[in-house]
Amino acid sequence: MAGIRRGGAAAVVRALARDAADVVLSRSCAGCGLPGSILCARCAPALKIAPRQRDFEPPLWFGAAYAEPIRSLIIAHKDGGQRALTHALARLLAGAVDAALGHGGLAGPVLLVPVPPHRSSLRRRGRDTVAELSIAASRALPGCSTARLLLRVRETSRNAGRGARERSDQAGAFAARTGGTAARPVILVDDVVTTGATLREGVRALEAAGVRVAAIACVASTPLQGR
Repeated sequence: MAGIRRGGAAAVVRALARDAADVVLSRSCAGCGLPGSILCARCAPALKIAPRQRDFEPPLWFGAAYAEPIRSLIIAHKDGGQRALTHALARLLAGAVDAALGHGGLAGPVLLVPVPPHRSSLRRRGRDTVAELSIAASRALPGCSTARLLLRVRETSRNAGRGARERSDQAGAFAARTGGTAARPVILVDDVVTTGATLREGVRALEAAGVRVAAIACVASTPLQGR
């Protein structure tokens, strides 16, 4: 047990060191490119807006519009390796989760279930960025925790830049495991929602396994409404 505790402590120290390195080595704002810190005073207010709801079923809440500077911050976090942005973006996700909890009348411990990444993205990034955001958001919300219940069982084309008709290949992409869920309400979480095809497939897989998805929460949403 002592070895496990030491190993866990070492992992925390390494993570903190990476975050500190992100800040020290960053010479410009990830949102606008302004020289200085990773998040400048001009871009920071974009992280403090009220969450909004999108027409979707189950109810979907998001923290911000997928527009600048949020778009650049998300890309820097997941594709640029800027781990120091995790907690800033997680605040948007936590706000969306909190809105879903309040408007859905959900009580008791709630599970946040992150959408799993494409295998190619996981290999390239070396990390599951949506899970990172989910864990950080759950730590900021009393009674919430993260559970990786969804599994990607079939690789699909990446959604970036694709039209709604081109996303039908999401069907059957996920499977779900139910261990440890008990009767806890589940909120499916992702970083960006576009057409909503991936989220619909995630909901389908969870509910096929007997897990009721009470709501969906995302960091950001494109202007495109779910159809």
